[in-house]
Amino acid sequence: MVHSLPKRQFNSRLSTTGINHFHTWPGIKIFLFFILCFFLPFLLTVYLFLTSKFIHLKRSTKFGQSLIDTNDGCIGFEICEELFTAKPPHIDMFLGNAEIIINNSSSYFELGKLSKRVKFMKSATLKCGGIYVYGNQRGCDGDRLYFDGSPMILSNGRVLAIGMQFSLSETEVITASVDIDEVRMYRSSISGFYDQSNSAPSFNHIFVNFDLRTSDVPQTDPVIIEYLKPEDETK
Repeated sequence: MVHSLPKRQFNSRLSTTGINHFHTWPGIKIFLFFILCFFLPFLLTVYLFLTSKFIHLKRSTKFGQSLIDTNDGCIGFEICEELFTAKPPHIDMFLGNAEIIINNSSSYFELGKLSKRVKFMKSATLKCGGIYVYGNQRGCDGDRLYFDGSPMILSNGRVLAIGMQFSLSETEVITASVDIDEVRMYRSSISGFYDQSNSAPSFNHIFVNFDLRTSDVPQTDPVIIEYLKPEDETK
């Protein structure tokens, strides 16, 4: 048999449960209030600390060009069209003790432009002494511009390696062995180089614990560039 509770007893149980919940919620609120009061100073301290650190970093952040110092050399960077400007950054970087300049370029194709690039890079490394590593995009941008590649590595006015000007390959890697000591000896033979170096603008230097020298491999011999005629470049 199933026995049901009397109506009055059932209602009394419901009312008792409701009273217990009514008295429990204020207790939880008071407990949460004390927890918040205990952690609020800590959270505020953490917030002020992080904010002050962020503001400090913003105030001390340096913008502009920097040089990377390694254990045995110094590397500078310039971008694309800076090579062709009236006062390219690589001049001050070479005078600022950089032996290697890297240029990740997006130089589009024009008739005779390869010869122009080579002349500018030869002039830079011939006047100051140094190593110039040049990379360029290859292919079409989907519009009317075409990038003809031709990566190069030059040292002291000589072309040590050059890639293909026109190719269907998406990428091309060229290599050359260079001698940093030869760059320093070459600079010592340039009259007035170190006098101008003393008055050159200063750069921010970032040190990286890295060795550029890996072996005693002799420097790569220079190559002879065969330029295409304008009528051949348009084919």
